[in-house]
Amino acid sequence: MSDKLTFTECELVIDDSSIPQINVFKNIQKEIHKNEGFSYDITCEIIDNKIFWIYAEYGKEKPYTDKLLNVETKEYSQNKRNPNEAELRNQLFCMYYPDNAILYMSDFRKSRFLESYLKDKFNRNFVIKKYFAEPKTFVKEINAVKSLKFVFMNKEFFNVGVFEGVKDVCGYGNDIYNLTIEFKVKDYKFNPKKCLEFLIKSKDKKYRGEIDRMICVGKDDKGVEKIFNLDTYLKKITIPIQKDENEMYDAETIKKYLLEQLNA
Repeated sequence: MSDKLTFTECELVIDDSSIPQINVFKNIQKEIHKNEGFSYDITCEIIDNKIFWIYAEYGKEKPYTDKLLNVETKEYSQNKRNPNEAELRNQLFCMYYPDNAILYMSDFRKSRFLESYLKDKFNRNFVIKKYFAEPKTFVKEINAVKSLKFVFMNKEFFNVGVFEGVKDVCGYGNDIYNLTIEFKVKDYKFNPKKCLEFLIKSKDKKYRGEIDRMICVGKDDKGVEKIFNLDTYLKKITIPIQKDENEMYDAETIKKYLLEQLNA
């Protein structure tokens, strides 16, 4: 049976603002974790000291019935599973790549669980926020822009103006480096039309190589943050894959495909 798995790209932050680096995490082998009635069997792996992989199988003990129906013979038989046992028939795949500050999740609906689990295991306050993929949808959701962040990897920025000499002072030499500029916005009159035009122009600048990354953080009328990530708008990660005879994905195959997509 042909199938596909699409990953949602999210922002992962700790302690309200910091981007977690790989040294925050550790390897965890098949640990059982309970959350909101679900039992999770979780494995965490640090790959090449630069990527954090999380795989979970999960399920519930209840609903439960003491009989099973054979769909071929139409006959009932005794359910040998005990009421305190759970079938882990659901799967969650996550990969965090600190270099591009993006968390990839196969099911964003489990973000609250993942926040809780990471906080419990690594003693930090983790928050996961979904990136908006379409500029029009993002602009409709917000009534103000809170900040804009640009990342440039053009070495020419370090040869002119105020940035001249920075690479020598910081010891960059000929290594690859980037320039990050963040604009924080105070109260102003929000113009949805101009905001949409700006986001679309940013897409064109990305194609021309003038900027490498752009993240726009807005807020809605309740003060809740919404995030537009230009990388997410331009690229989707969808893995073509087949489930096995029991309708389950092979975790190692998913991990391999995802690493290939990230060129990691």
